[in-house]
Amino acid sequence: MRLVPIVLIAAAFFPAAAAARPRDARDDPQHKLAYVGLALTQEASMAASDGLCTKQSQLSSGFVCFRQQETQYHGIPQRGGVLPLAAGLAATRVVLVVDIPTSDTLSLGARAGYSFGGGPTADGGRAFIPAYAEVRISAWLSERSFAPDVSPFMFFGGGLGQVDTKYRVDIAEDRSAPPPASQLDNPSSQQLDVWKKTGPWFVAAGVGAFIATGSRGGFIIDAKVSVLLPRTGGAVALSAGYVVGI
Repeated sequence: MRLVPIVLIAAAFFPAAAAARPRDARDDPQHKLAYVGLALTQEASMAASDGLCTKQSQLSSGFVCFRQQETQYHGIPQRGGVLPLAAGLAATRVVLVVDIPTSDTLSLGARAGYSFGGGPTADGGRAFIPAYAEVRISAWLSERSFAPDVSPFMFFGGGLGQVDTKYRVDIAEDRSAPPPASQLDNPSSQQLDVWKKTGPWFVAAGVGAFIATGSRGGFIIDAKVSVLLPRTGGAVALSAGYVVGI
């Protein structure tokens, strides 16, 4: 019988204590351990150069020139081709998205995917790497990550992601020099596809937002600027996808 008062006191105390305890984001029934989904990413970059498509420039400048026959150009251009500052589309990537909230305003993320739109392989060079992998840390600018409305964030990351961008350059053949024996069929003038090959490693920074569509998930969009190494260059990317909390 002595247990009855103790049980009654405990029954009254614990609900009151629970109600008085500070609320944490992880107590929210809408809070998820992780958010997973798919996204589509489009890369682009800008470049400018002159003296392109000579033998030396193709070995050292990061630009590789290809004829319309899809073979690498090995002719002797007059003074080389000129590329004014121009923008070009690069790889399109299909990406698996994983983001794990670690606190109200921080999350750790990973991206892994496959890239389409890489450039052709230069003679004696390395083929385009279609694999894509990124790790990132995001700082959320809302009260908490993945809030049930619109949640902006900024992020820093890095990983593996080659960027090949195609431009067009007109060149004129230098007829005063003997043509290379391996390529005797170059016309007096032609338009070449010039590929700027950068990466395959990168570091990046960007901004984005999560737009909730219900209690389980929503759209996630972001824009980032990347610096690529060891073949140096820069790129920008826009990404849009959908994630679901689990």
